Amino acid sequence: MHVPRPLCGVSRGALVVGLLFPALLLALFFGLGRGAARAVAGPVERSQVEGRANSAAETVLALASEPSLLLAIQGQQLTIPFTVTNQGEVAAAEIQYSFELPAGLDAVTVSASVAGSAETGQGEIVQMETEAGNALVVVSWPEVPAGASATVQIVAEVGADLANGSVLQGAAALLSSNAAYTYTALFIGLPPAVAPDFWW
Repeated sequence: MHVPRPLCGVSRGALVVGLLFPALLLALFFGLGRGAARAVAGPVERSQVEGRANSAAETVLALASEPSLLLAIQGQQLTIPFTVTNQGEVAAAEIQYSFELPAGLDAVTVSASVAGSAETGQGEIVQMETEAGNALVVVSWPEVPAGASATVQIVAEVGADLANGSVLQGAAALLSSNAAYTYTALFIGLPPAVAPDFWW
């Protein structure tokens, strides 16, 4: 009985192993890949759960402004009240309000308080000047309880050298450690240089 010689010096067992080796590599690769995917997916899923738990502690803050005068006259003082309202179900924490007064409007006095909260007090008020030379008011509160409101009242003076028809534009921003960023805009107009026809 004739037994065929090994092909090119390679035994039949080695040939079988050689043919099966790529398949073993593929199986091992995909098996490790699935294991690695499971290892990565574990922490991601846990962080998503933690994110949902943290979001449950978030609240909703609203910021509104209604100047006492929408039209102002040069050299006049006007009161600009801002109201911060906690519309959520948990206390808002580490709140910071900031308002850069537009050029031509100078802060005279600033007051701040939280309604019905003796612990929060008047809030911490800091006044500074920006690089552009505008007045910047920053007010901080440790918290505003759910359903409560905080107020900032700015008495400002309109520049005496502003031209008629000028419009003063500003924006106030509100930050909190557990609420979304929000802001409100402010527009104050000076009398026009020429009265419109419908005034007569």
